[in-house]
Amino acid sequence: MTKVSEYVAAKVNVQLHDLLGQGVEGEELNHLIPCEIGAADEESDPLLAIQVNIFACGGLAVGGCFSHRIADASTVASFICGWATAISTLRAMCHGPRVSSVQLVNAILWKALIGVDNAKHGQSRASILVQSVNLRGKTNPPLPQHTFGNLWGLATTQVKAGDNMAFQDFVDLLGGSVRKYVKDCGNALSNGEDGYKVVIDPFMESHKIMSNSEVNFCSFSSWSKFPIYEADFGLGKPIWASVVNMPVKNVVILMDDKKGEGIEAWVHLDAADMPIF
Repeated sequence: MTKVSEYVAAKVNVQLHDLLGQGVEGEELNHLIPCEIGAADEESDPLLAIQVNIFACGGLAVGGCFSHRIADASTVASFICGWATAISTLRAMCHGPRVSSVQLVNAILWKALIGVDNAKHGQSRASILVQSVNLRGKTNPPLPQHTFGNLWGLATTQVKAGDNMAFQDFVDLLGGSVRKYVKDCGNALSNGEDGYKVVIDPFMESHKIMSNSEVNFCSFSSWSKFPIYEADFGLGKPIWASVVNMPVKNVVILMDDKKGEGIEAWVHLDAADMPIF
């Protein structure tokens, strides 16, 4: 079976202007693409391959290889412009009112995971997503930021089978669920047993849902804004922090990158689901 697409990220240990300022040789450009020219005849060769080259200065060069069996130069140009327009649209949503970058990434991934589930079962099924919410600073009275313990809750969002959801719908649903949960938990510490139920009930409900084979269950957690990259054990701050493989499917953990300008998504799936995803 032919591999449809491939994506590669590469680091280039030179400045972009060094490459451009000296006059670019054709053979040098070949290092910026993800496969050999003409590699399209084997079953393992992708029809489309993209390589994003990140230079030491932070500049980018995007190289692409397309199989001539399915695309000519006009098709390639249309694809590149369409791809860029999809990214511009997402960035505009990210900077829109009350939309965080975490919710933007969550919406992209949940929409994709629903697509995986529908493809596997041949039909649309209900999907439920729980998002972990850090309760520190969100309660009344507020809990100090460095309070020790498991002080988090679950914001639950549901999509019914057959719902025709656009991307913006996912963004709105997820953001609204978190805002509602934070509001409900605001007075949890001062409401005795009722406050306790507000925090605990979503955990109990999620355990029931997880055992229901008729529902696509997903669990997302954001570690964004946690100061992991500020830890210095005497040898400097970390150059990379990550999570390890988790033996649970449909779990996503989001972490800031080193510069705090982007988000890494650690998506844990069944191996059979990865090609569909």
